[in-house]
Amino acid sequence: MFSHNTELFVILTFVSGSAALYCLSCTDSVSPRHCHTVRKCSEGEVCFTESHTSENGAVVYDTGCATSQTCRTKRAHHDKIKSLHGVDPHYHHSQCMECCSSHLCNNQGCGQPGYPMTRGPACFDCQQVSDPMLCDKIKVCEINQVCYLQKEMEFGDVLFASSCINKHACTSDVDIFGKRNLQSCSRCCLADLCNNECGDLAFPSSTSTSSLASTTTVTPSTTQAPRSMGSRGREFFTLFMKNYRALRNLTVYITTNNETTVKILTSPHLNANIQSVFNFTSNFKLDLPLNLDCEYFTVEPKGLILQTSELSSVTIFDSFYLTSNDGTLIIPTQKLSNKYIVSSTDPHYTDSDYYSQFAIGALYNRTNVEIIFKFKHNTPLTIQGKSYRDGDIFTVMLERFDTLQIAHTTDLSGSFITSTKPIAVFSGNRCQDLKDGCSHMVTQLPPTTEIDTQYIIPPFYHNAGTLIQVLSENRSSITSSVGSSVSNFHLNEKGYKNIEVTSNVTTVIESDHPVLVTAFGMGIPYHPYVTVVPGVHQYLDYYKIIVPAGYEENFICVIVSSQSLNSLRINGFSVSHYTSVYQSALTLTKHFSIRTFKVQSGTFVLSTTDASQFGLFVYGHRHADGYGFAGNFVHP
Repeated sequence: MFSHNTELFVILTFVSGSAALYCLSCTDSVSPRHCHTVRKCSEGEVCFTESHTSENGAVVYDTGCATSQTCRTKRAHHDKIKSLHGVDPHYHHSQCMECCSSHLCNNQGCGQPGYPMTRGPACFDCQQVSDPMLCDKIKVCEINQVCYLQKEMEFGDVLFASSCINKHACTSDVDIFGKRNLQSCSRCCLADLCNNECGDLAFPSSTSTSSLASTTTVTPSTTQAPRSMGSRGREFFTLFMKNYRALRNLTVYITTNNETTVKILTSPHLNANIQSVFNFTSNFKLDLPLNLDCEYFTVEPKGLILQTSELSSVTIFDSFYLTSNDGTLIIPTQKLSNKYIVSSTDPHYTDSDYYSQFAIGALYNRTNVEIIFKFKHNTPLTIQGKSYRDGDIFTVMLERFDTLQIAHTTDLSGSFITSTKPIAVFSGNRCQDLKDGCSHMVTQLPPTTEIDTQYIIPPFYHNAGTLIQVLSENRSSITSSVGSSVSNFHLNEKGYKNIEVTSNVTTVIESDHPVLVTAFGMGIPYHPYVTVVPGVHQYLDYYKIIVPAGYEENFICVIVSSQSLNSLRINGFSVSHYTSVYQSALTLTKHFSIRTFKVQSGTFVLSTTDASQFGLFVYGHRHADGYGFAGNFVHP
């Protein structure tokens, strides 16, 4: 504690941008984080926190907006406090002043702790305003809550209500605010202060203005107001890696709960005929031309950005060839970041048809990408006339929508990719023979900011086994439980380990540091496929997915807490309605039940009536082919 006659003024950071900040604005709070009033600052102002002693001798805290000049100037006279907007000029014995320049950043300062690390979003909290932008009260939600905004009509007047709300209520048809005459705007969102705009989604221009430092872990979306729940979002970046054969269209599946407008953004340099705007309700299948698949070692403008007016989920199937195909979930752009570790397998044969490969797509102009290669066999790789070996670094600059695909005749797993701005990364094999026969394998990769420490990997039913790959950005100690067999191993930085298991056991991976886990379905009689495994902390309480047509058999596998198994609903039916072909149970942080159901093709909505979260895998087989993807593999 400072003595009462001490003055200390600390400047944390300043910005010169024109974007107005939202700052906490209270007088005589017992701590900055207990202030529940916000003020939208004037252009060029920053947030401040100041501690002082009140008239009764207690240390209290004032917060609000201030000019940068005020923050830079050590104030010697109390009358200068009048330049601090929203604070009464009655200071006694000022002790500390700190300034900062991001929304709600003055929830801490002057030695006081800020919001807890584990929390829900900070939401606007007004039960009745004529314009949501007029709300000046906030509330920090619980971990299982999100922000909510509702437009209402009462006595002919338009009113808005905002608050925190349980995540599960966002997917229900319950009239949350108890009003009977509701207007079209009703939405939930996850980001701090996201619930003060109500209206149609505003699509941004195709010109990116984002600029991120290479060390950032914040992942902005190119939409105006990013909102997502795990894999559900309003903007997605996709590309298509090269397949063994390409006889049919590239396919995109989109699901949503409401009538939705989709806009497809492409590079002006792309030579392809693609419909740019369309509308649908519930689900949609979009076929794209084959010439969108990426060539090797060439920068091409082949990336696509899909923007949806409602929360949606997206999966793609990469070159729908009858005996060489795979699918992957596409994660929203606000979940993308700038660090990735590659997962693939060692090619069965050393020719181009079996390449280990990965592809990178840029969301922003002037994105610098660095690749640290890791080769299982130190066979040189030639790119643009230069030879690269294991441990060598390749750099390239990409513009918005640019793609670059890298391939090798040896396993590229463990190669590490960094960038100065968020990118999308996909990996797999052009075609691979893991047990019997070759098939294409592809998955989008989550950034290392979106990986977990605990994983449950069920077996792929009616298959020869599962190849599990564990990859780590940092040195990690890992416990692997395969059935009743437990083993421990260590991974060095950028290291990985393959674990092959039989077709009837469930595997658990636990690590002291976050790791990426992928699973490869091993053929006989069906050829291989790959999916990222969702971490236990990445499970959701709601999914809407499409099981594609054209396969002899399809399966949905769920991992749910045993006490919530009876609350699981699949298209409105309890699990007893479906044919279970595999089941097991295990105890991790709690008791889990694993169930695999055989299903037909079509649209499936999976949820729990008690809002408990669960994991989801979707996969299927046909002669000499298979596909697989997860329902989610990023944090909620």
